[in-house]
Amino acid sequence: MTAPAGDARRLRWVIRCLQAALAVTVAFAVWLVGFSPGSDEPAVLPDTSEQFSLDLEVVATAEAPLVYAVEQRARPDYRILRLDPTTGDVETIFTVPEDAIIYGIDVDATGSVLAIAYSPDLSLDGSGLWTFDMATDDLTQVAPVVPGTYLTDPGWGENGDEILATRVDRSADDEQLDAVGIDIETGAVEVIATDAVAPTDDGGLVHYLGVEPDTAARQSVHTLDRTTGTDTVVASGEVDLDHLVTVADALVVAVLDSDDTTGGLTLGTPAAAHGSHDIPSTWWTISADALSGPASEDPESSLVYDADAAAETIVSATREGLTIGGETPIRLIASRALRFVTIADS
Repeated sequence: MTAPAGDARRLRWVIRCLQAALAVTVAFAVWLVGFSPGSDEPAVLPDTSEQFSLDLEVVATAEAPLVYAVEQRARPDYRILRLDPTTGDVETIFTVPEDAIIYGIDVDATGSVLAIAYSPDLSLDGSGLWTFDMATDDLTQVAPVVPGTYLTDPGWGENGDEILATRVDRSADDEQLDAVGIDIETGAVEVIATDAVAPTDDGGLVHYLGVEPDTAARQSVHTLDRTTGTDTVVASGEVDLDHLVTVADALVVAVLDSDDTTGGLTLGTPAAAHGSHDIPSTWWTISADALSGPASEDPESSLVYDADAAAETIVSATREGLTIGGETPIRLIASRALRFVTIADS
């Protein structure tokens, strides 16, 4: 007996709906592969060259140390990656859970542990500090998330028992910015300098950018001797600064460019003391009590989101991707989604 035409059409419609529902279920399951929402130890994802219109392409190789960077793609491809600049190989190191976010990374002197400024849940309204052992995939909390307070710009201390960071305290009406040291074993937080961001340890000396309390602009470079407590302003001026790094025993800083090529004028609205700026910057070498002018190794201006240095190598995360500075800059990776970078010393 043959079913009426209307019944056959309804049957075909039901089958198509079931097929569509099955396809959606499968796609959603695939999207969830690699992490569990809120998990502190997400699985490592397979590498992918293109996802959600964000391209990742290795465009050059170079003699340089291993580079780690955060790639803020659409989930589930938000991750920390490792690039071997010599071979161009890219590997996923850590996949960020759905509800989590990263505020900065730094690799230790052994090249085996990452410090991660991290929040396991965006709704916590703050960030703490974790370490990630790349040999065991262990993610360990060092300092918990304190509501209204963010730890950013992590940097390993020279002895490996402390991590320096910027603490952004928004718990009161007036935001407070301090350079702090966090004990790896206890999680105790020590204020190293007030009105300070981006501290780095240089053999007992701490270099940091001073913040103008009234404007939140970064317009001075300080060196603090933690043994004696002596805090010295090594450079200052009417320009906004970012990304202080040490290259070949010299301090180098990114100066946010203005229309005035002499660098003698402010930019009008000062750059915020944290977060990504959105104007070009040029690397300048710091001489005694002055900003000496654009450094010869990177004369071109580009938008810099983050940077790190090892020996004589500066690697920058820019709007275009990862770049090694020099007279002829080398573009290592093309990607519009990179925000943080750190270089292995070993």
